[in-house]
Amino acid sequence: MRPHERLLQMLSALLIQVNALQTLLEPADTASSSEDRSNTTALRQGMTVLEQMTRELLYVVRSTGDDLPAGEL
Repeated sequence: MRPHERLLQMLSALLIQVNALQTLLEPADTASSSEDRSNTTALRQGMTVLEQMTRELLYVVRSTGDDLPAGEL
């Protein structure tokens, strides 16, 4: 497997993991204390940032791969 393909595979796997973790976070309004709600909100926001970063990297890698000859990937 070429490095470019491996990077795409790894980023895709990362995105799947981020999405899986996001589903495990309980809604902020069901947390028992204000500290729990704050922590849950911070975790949810952090996971959203990771998801956005991963999607952006996937886009960049895919678009770069389309522009480069196969020997340069």
